[in-house]
Amino acid sequence: MENNKSQQNIPDGWQEVRLDKCLTIKHGKSQHEIEVPEGEYPILASGGVIGRTNTPLYSKPSVLIGRKGTIDRPQFMDSPFWTVDTLFYSQVKDGYSAKYLYYLFLTINWKKYSEQSGLPSLSAATISSIKVNIPLPAEQNRIVAVLETWDNAIQLLEKKISIIKNQKRWFSCKLLSRKLRLPGYKDDWIQTTLEGLAGSGNNIVDGPFGSNLKNSDYVESGIPVLQGQNITGDKFNTSGFRYVTAQKAREVYRSNAIVDDILTVKIGSVGFSAIIDGLAGNEYAIIPANLIRIRCRNTNTDPRLIYYLLTSRNGKRKLKELASGNAQPALSLGNVRKMKFLVPQSKNEQEAIANIFNTIDREILLLSKKLEKFIEQKKYLLNNLITGNIRTPENLKIDKPERD
Repeated sequence: MENNKSQQNIPDGWQEVRLDKCLTIKHGKSQHEIEVPEGEYPILASGGVIGRTNTPLYSKPSVLIGRKGTIDRPQFMDSPFWTVDTLFYSQVKDGYSAKYLYYLFLTINWKKYSEQSGLPSLSAATISSIKVNIPLPAEQNRIVAVLETWDNAIQLLEKKISIIKNQKRWFSCKLLSRKLRLPGYKDDWIQTTLEGLAGSGNNIVDGPFGSNLKNSDYVESGIPVLQGQNITGDKFNTSGFRYVTAQKAREVYRSNAIVDDILTVKIGSVGFSAIIDGLAGNEYAIIPANLIRIRCRNTNTDPRLIYYLLTSRNGKRKLKELASGNAQPALSLGNVRKMKFLVPQSKNEQEAIANIFNTIDREILLLSKKLEKFIEQKKYLLNNLITGNIRTPENLKIDKPERD
């Protein structure tokens, strides 16, 4: 691919045009008279699908953009659809690729063109007047072919991740309820409390009260203090640490956390938990008031089993049921300690179950990192292909060019 622009900042062979030369913006219509529960075609609004119909409003490839509300999420349709009044659709003119124009729409800062300070809104006239640089049809199709390659790879990875997550949910339902036993394990299971699994004493603690850890206690470096944001999607991350002095950390040392400890949210987003797999080189950290730390000192319990119990559908349900308060759900330390679970008596069986989930998690993590790379690559290509900073070779093979 080449980098080739003229002095006028318009790529060679491209032309600057208003969007109304490429397409005609059309208004959606009310769906009330045509909506049916099991319709063949989607009814679209600015936020996505809101219903079904057997009567399409438009049947050709089209770029759609919100009129009110969500105005910065263009959509593309190449099958029949209906749109309501909050979503514009477009009739693409000859010589222009609908899919190319969709990719172009993705690069436009639509909020910049919003005509209201409150609820974001666009007008057909404003959209039509926007000036863009457009290549010839052949290059439009080549750009689409490149970007669709990345889109297809991204969709494939997303599908794989979804399948594996569904498999994990199935195993969680079966293995953590004794409905499915692993071969070779016949020992009894017992019902016990979380405190019975972790051990008594300070194995299950919460963070210090606000009066014991104030904003004035924080310093530039020292002993890290964890934040709620360190738990994301039941995984631990080390971003956004705050710090206190070693002396202050000693004062609140009861609330310390180390590698292999389990954290669960006490206030706010109750139901999310994580196991600490690293502290960025620090020996220990202090947890804040909105987290609970669970440390497994009972040598007959695999700490990973506690983590997978808490992050299972059943575990999340129990945590949410124990939370009090509507505006700001909160757990009590006593209730968390008394949570009951059915678990294998054999630590070997606990480890075998945890190993299965750990293997699945590693596969999900590997695919998720690969997905992040593909998304970043697609973003880079989108921004540079649509602006002409990168040019596609004329001999680029296109297996299935778009046909509007």
